[in-house]
Amino acid sequence: MSLAKLVFWGSLKALAWTHVGYPAAMGVLARARPRPVDREDVTPSVALVVSAHDEETVIGRRVENLLALHYPAELLEIVVASDGSTDATDDIVR
Repeated sequence: MSLAKLVFWGSLKALAWTHVGYPAAMGVLARARPRPVDREDVTPSVALVVSAHDEETVIGRRVENLLALHYPAELLEIVVASDGSTDATDDIVR
């Protein structure tokens, strides 16, 4: 068998495994060893990072928009990273 045929059939087998074999194997494994999912109500803490550089025209509206989110305030952290702004971006954020 030539090298070209080996590469062709090996590639075809690898493609078949990724599209058919692996999903089928995982389906069988999931039925053989089920792991139930805990379905409890979880609200994770979230950090929103806004990077800004000379954004004085829009940063005020953006921060107001983030503060108006309907998310528990104790679980929400808003971080504005101003990269050496030369305008009033830092003052507006403060």
